[in-house]
Amino acid sequence: MIFSKINIADDLIKAFEDFASIMIQSVPILIKAIVLFVIGYILARVVSSLLGKALKKLNFDALAVQIKLEEPLRIIGAKKGLSMFVSKIVFWLIMLVVIVSTTKNLGIEILTTQVERVIEFIPNVFTAVLILLVGYIIATKIKEVLINLTTSLGGVAGSLLGNIMYYFIMIMVVITAIEQMGVNTDLISRNILIIVAVILIAGAVAYGYAAREVMRNMLSSFYSRKNFHEGQRIKIGDLEGVILEIDNTSLVLKTGDSKVVLPSSELMSNRIEIIEEPDSEG
Repeated sequence: MIFSKINIADDLIKAFEDFASIMIQSVPILIKAIVLFVIGYILARVVSSLLGKALKKLNFDALAVQIKLEEPLRIIGAKKGLSMFVSKIVFWLIMLVVIVSTTKNLGIEILTTQVERVIEFIPNVFTAVLILLVGYIIATKIKEVLINLTTSLGGVAGSLLGNIMYYFIMIMVVITAIEQMGVNTDLISRNILIIVAVILIAGAVAYGYAAREVMRNMLSSFYSRKNFHEGQRIKIGDLEGVILEIDNTSLVLKTGDSKVVLPSSELMSNRIEIIEEPDSEG
């Protein structure tokens, strides 16, 4: 019994000595890892801060406003501007490298492998984000151009067409970005394309129906310009006045002290009496 107790005590002492030996051997490695992490963190902070200040001096935030990136930046939580967003990305990129180096020094292979996989995936994420940003800029510009081009067809109709095209482009951009990140989007693409096709057809029909009267006025204005022009005194039904202006969809008639705006289709659908031509003197 006495010998058994002595053996247990010896085993405990041996285990403690082994543990102490391991700890003593690990201290330099642990200190090295801590120093490496602290230096890496300081370096990441300094580089991030300098980069942020440099980008601000280069008016990087103003560029973001100019190309209308405020909305996507707000959506992803970058409320302090593009320069701060870029500097934070650089900070975390450096920190990921620091974490890999630290875990390698500590011999934590599982954590090292996982962080390395994250680093390998980062280029795909950056490419996807770049695709989203460029796609957003292009979609926004096309939307603005379409709205401006269709202003003469009515603000609502132009806005509808611009928004349909904007969302169609953005859906394609999002699918492309997701594919860039390695996700199979074949099924999603097929279903979305069917939905988008239905929406576009419905939008085109609705747009054509809504714009039919506007197109009628535009055609009437075009074909009536050879017979009617500013300065003429005309009579349309019971209405008599001087033509002040004829544009693509309407004409402005001065009747006494008031002005009357009529759709251009009135020039084609009614009997018009030209009472007086404008004075050509001067």
